[in-house]
Amino acid sequence: MSRTINALVDEATRHLATLCYSKSSNSLYHAVWRRFTDFCIENGQVIPDRKNGNEFLAQTVFPANAVLSYKQQQNRIVMCLFDLAENGSFPLATGKLRIPLPGYHGEVYDEYTLYLQSKGFLCERTIYGKKHFLKKFLNFLEMQGIFDIDTLKAKDVYDYLSSSLGSVAATTRASHLYFLREFLRFLVDAHDLTPSLAELFPVILVNSDAVLPSVYEVHELRGVIAAHDSLSRCSRRNRAIVLLALQLGMRASDIRTLHISQIDWRNRRLSFLQFKTKRTITLPLPEESMFAILDYMKNERPDSDSPNLFLRSSAPYGPVVATNTFHQIIAACFKRAGIDTRGKHYGLHSLRHSTAVNMLMTNTPYHALAGVLGHVSANTTKTYLKTDYEHLRCLSLEVPHEC
Repeated sequence: MSRTINALVDEATRHLATLCYSKSSNSLYHAVWRRFTDFCIENGQVIPDRKNGNEFLAQTVFPANAVLSYKQQQNRIVMCLFDLAENGSFPLATGKLRIPLPGYHGEVYDEYTLYLQSKGFLCERTIYGKKHFLKKFLNFLEMQGIFDIDTLKAKDVYDYLSSSLGSVAATTRASHLYFLREFLRFLVDAHDLTPSLAELFPVILVNSDAVLPSVYEVHELRGVIAAHDSLSRCSRRNRAIVLLALQLGMRASDIRTLHISQIDWRNRRLSFLQFKTKRTITLPLPEESMFAILDYMKNERPDSDSPNLFLRSSAPYGPVVATNTFHQIIAACFKRAGIDTRGKHYGLHSLRHSTAVNMLMTNTPYHALAGVLGHVSANTTKTYLKTDYEHLRCLSLEVPHEC
């Protein structure tokens, strides 16, 4: 049911009070909502929508030295009103820039979301990824002044590819192309667009072996551990996260959702349901990781009834948000350690890759590696064989020498 601007702000104010944000954050939210309320009343928009929110932001005069993150923060605060009306809550502030929902193409966004959900076999993470691509594409169209999806042309799609995907990795580009092909076919069926749009990408070529996992040597990984910021207000939490990723190769999703009850202190092991594979895995808990967790729980973890081990570092002290991959934590450690990351990824997943390859190089049996990483398919584990140079060297063929 549509709500008036005053009703939206009143409901949002009550919800904000339950989140325990700082006084300065609350003041910022209220200030933006007051300005948006004035804008709606002045323009006769008693019952606003996301389109009105985008118009308000487009007319807002920001300070000359305002950074992009400040502008996107303002956008997020306005859109929180509509998130609350549609979902009963709005996302917590994460410090990570969020791609805004499209203002003019909101109906198309909702239609495609329902289409994905109606398939029945797509997991939540897959749907989230496709919606992420969709927001990027629809926001690009709005920036180009294309506000009616029925006017979409092949040139607009190619403009998006050239401006947004020019420097991304081949596998990332292929993922975007797969999404675009599916979305364009959906538009042709649902909006009777020209059939030629559905044939733009009949064949998508991608070589999964063209990109090697980003791997770092043992001495570099020791530098990452030693380079944690001891002065940070969440230094103990961050150190425990880095150690779990490095010593056990855990994914960000599994670290984020790890419960205290899943730690067997007596036998020094973890047992948890993997977020990605939905399979239970049991791992030994190294002494260094165990003491790092205990240090965090005793000296830094906020008082909370949450079963999750790792909590947000600022109020409200609940579980870490689902979009947090701990990239900023790991990237900062790499930077402080002075490690050369050119041409490589340097997020948490690179620690997982490094753990796998270093295990192979120390003659860890193949099946044991697959068990530690929690792979469902052996083909997934084979990816790491491509970077085990020492063992591959003995299999190389001699290059014929021509006189």
